[in-house]
Amino acid sequence: MKSLLTLVVAAVLAAGAAGAEPLDRDAVLRLARERSPQVLAARARLDEADGALATARSWAHNPEVELEQVRRATTDRAWRVDQKLDLAGRGPRIGAARADREAAGWERLDAGAQAAAEAARAWLTATHAGQQRLLATEGVTVQERLHAAATAREAAGETGALDVALATVALARARAGFAGDRAAELDALAELAALLQWDEAELPQVAGDLDWPAPPALADVREAALTQPALRALAAAAAAAAKRRGEAGALAWPELGVFGGGGREEDTDLKQMGLTVTVPLFARGQGERRQAAAAARLADDTFTATRRARLSAVTAAWHRQDELRAAVEANGEAVAAALDASVRLAESAYRLGEITLDEALLAQREQLEARRELNDLRLSAALAALDVAYLAALPPLHEGDGR
Repeated sequence: MKSLLTLVVAAVLAAGAAGAEPLDRDAVLRLARERSPQVLAARARLDEADGALATARSWAHNPEVELEQVRRATTDRAWRVDQKLDLAGRGPRIGAARADREAAGWERLDAGAQAAAEAARAWLTATHAGQQRLLATEGVTVQERLHAAATAREAAGETGALDVALATVALARARAGFAGDRAAELDALAELAALLQWDEAELPQVAGDLDWPAPPALADVREAALTQPALRALAAAAAAAAKRRGEAGALAWPELGVFGGGGREEDTDLKQMGLTVTVPLFARGQGERRQAAAAARLADDTFTATRRARLSAVTAAWHRQDELRAAVEANGEAVAAALDASVRLAESAYRLGEITLDEALLAQREQLEARRELNDLRLSAALAALDVAYLAALPPLHEGDGR
């Protein structure tokens, strides 16, 4: 018969699940990419970069129209249109805006991957917390059975009141442990809800295994890491800085313009056209060129340093997940089955009087702690694989290169 605590827990979970379907891994990743504030901000920056590119493609100078009318013995009229050609700096300016737009596109992809990684980490943590809570529930059930067995044996004169007292204390500790695990699960679900901008009345529920897809070989992972959106965004930013250096250099060149006009003066029709040339004697963009050169060097250095750091990080994460995954595989289902069997055997042995209550309680505690440690190991392995997936732009975390 199920304990009252088990029934209460089942009712609470059923009520929480009634509000919405449990979230599996793919649902969490999708919601994170759709709702995350950092994704929405990255989309806004991409729209801003599109506007800047449209501005860069336009001519920097509008035509200037001049109209004149003079009243003397006769009325003289004149008009003139001037247009600066904007030849020297237009190309670099468009190139810089185009590179900025490319960087914003990669930043949007990286923002989606970051949001998905954060939500996936919270989902794994919540899944782990739920499994720990289930283990605590099982622990309470086992302790209730041991308490009932101790009470029955005392009534039959097979043991003393000490066993009942020990079983009572052990049951209280098991129930306290369950309360702590349930609180940790609620905290994990609350964090997931915050990351997903969850607006339901109840906290989300999670579904799925405590696992993450294993990455490919290390050489493939390192190669894939070089295509990570954050690195591509830095490379595009470096290209934009180089283009701005050319745009600043264009300030040293003469600026061409054309003009044309006409009018009437003292009964004579006038027509004029010509070419204007600025003479860059003083303002030659000296400061702008130095600033642009410094910005270009900084962008290149930032890209190079980040590239090296990412390769080191993904290599370390790959080795970490490889060792943790091997440890999980070494402690597989056979170990879990043996732990379950040890509890059943210890409980049966105590009922038959073959072992003391202390020995039965010790077996139960060892089994519970071992299974909790196995869950901790699975969580560590999954989180390490998740780190590799983000750093190496691996699916299902990354959506692809479409911008």
